[in-house]
Amino acid sequence: MNDTFTIRSKVAALIVAHNPDYTTFALVLGSVARQVDRVIIVDNGSDNRSSLEDLCKKLNNCEFIEVGFNSGVAYALKVGARHASIKHHPEWLLLLDDDTVVLNDALNKAL
Repeated sequence: MNDTFTIRSKVAALIVAHNPDYTTFALVLGSVARQVDRVIIVDNGSDNRSSLEDLCKKLNNCEFIEVGFNSGVAYALKVGARHASIKHHPEWLLLLDDDTVVLNDALNKAL
C-alpha cells in the first residue's frame, strides 16, 4: 500500500476560520485537502461565511461547521475535534489557522 495513502487516511485537518482573506484561504484548503482524508472548517463567526462554505463545497473531502460567533480558537478547535472524533475517528488531527499553507508532502514526512 502507498505510504501517502496510509497517512492521508488517518488524518483529519481542522481549520478555524474567522474572516480570512479569500485567496489565502483557497490556497490553505488546496494545500491541505490533498494530504488528508477529511478537512473540517470550523467557522468562528466570519462575515464571509458563505464564500468559505462555497470553497469547501468544491472539495469532496471538506465539511463546514459553524460555531455562530467568534468563540475563540480553543473553543472552535474543541468543536471541530469533537465532530471529527465522533464522525470520522481519525488517528491524528492537524490543527491549522486560516492562513496556514501546508507544504507538499509535509504530513507524509512528519508522520
